[in-house]
Amino acid sequence: MRALLIVDMQPTFCEGGELPVPGGHDIADRIADFLRAHADRYGLIVTTQDWHINPGNHFSNTPDYVDTWPPHGQAGTPNAELHPRLHAALEALRTSHPDLPQEAVRKGQYAASYSGFDGITDSATTDDTFAQGLALADLLRRYGTTEVDVVGLALSHCVCATALDAQREGFATTVFADLSAPVSVDTGDAALRALREASVVVTHSPYWTFACYTASRFGTQPGLREAAHRLGEGIARAGHGIVYGGGNCGLMGVIADAALSQGGSVYGVIPHHFDGHEVSHTSLTCLEVVDDMSTRKNRMAQLADCFVALPGGVGTLEEFFEVWAHRQLGIHQKPVVLYNTDGYWDSLLAALASYAQVDILSPTLLDSLIVVDTPDALLDAVIRG
Repeated sequence: MRALLIVDMQPTFCEGGELPVPGGHDIADRIADFLRAHADRYGLIVTTQDWHINPGNHFSNTPDYVDTWPPHGQAGTPNAELHPRLHAALEALRTSHPDLPQEAVRKGQYAASYSGFDGITDSATTDDTFAQGLALADLLRRYGTTEVDVVGLALSHCVCATALDAQREGFATTVFADLSAPVSVDTGDAALRALREASVVVTHSPYWTFACYTASRFGTQPGLREAAHRLGEGIARAGHGIVYGGGNCGLMGVIADAALSQGGSVYGVIPHHFDGHEVSHTSLTCLEVVDDMSTRKNRMAQLADCFVALPGGVGTLEEFFEVWAHRQLGIHQKPVVLYNTDGYWDSLLAALASYAQVDILSPTLLDSLIVVDTPDALLDAVIRG
């Protein structure tokens, strides 16, 4: 049986909290979306929380951020509770998956604690006498757990410590790197090395977010609207999410509506000055209004695991070429896709091939470009393959 361990997903470790991890709120959103789409993978969900009452020298007014830290995760405070987005997702699961057990472990009450395996359940975190007063390892064994997936905050500290202990306890352990974040790049890299040296599997979760670039118009070419609809449906049905430009018009509105109709998570990012040009979609999972196009593009890139350019015009081309150029520069290594509905991008592909033939465009970069025309082909190329 496989369990999901959600480590310390608390506001105290997110932006605005006492000990923030960069991107913490985004990780809470991703975990919530992952639960929404992939709860069927699990026979048990366990959350851990820092729940400090009097942790001794763990707190300091002059912390060194190695052994001592500013006060955080203080028992009974709002920032020590589960992140609101995660809490809402777990509550929704009680309705959609009533037979899926949820347990909570608190740690660090009177001492420094990093690993979830230091914590125990108590009457405040479970009303099930089956699970009260159990250390995490015993709790997992009582449920018959053999495999665990570990997510949460921070990858460099409590997620790493929890995963290493899970492996030592004999559980086949996987860390979903996209559902966690480190305190810093260096500490994150060190944690990943330690995990891999301990034979912990580090991989991407089964949940992907696709940045979809496309037109705010419908165009006259037959089939464009239906193709956008099928792609939105296909991404959502496969248990994945979309981030896009936030409008409700044209092909961009079609793909958003199609994904939402299948219960998918759809995030929109729209500049405030587009009011009246691209009317904001009001039914999204989340809509962020940002200052300008540059911020919009950066935010979409931050949230995306893959970039897909559907048929579009100048704006779509500009967004596509920027993320493709960033891949060439090593800014990211995420897949970049042209969704070639009815040969829409054939002329562009021919031009790109001619540039590569005269060694102006890198043939290696051109080879990295994925070209598909169906949802299944996209998922096969990016995830299944």
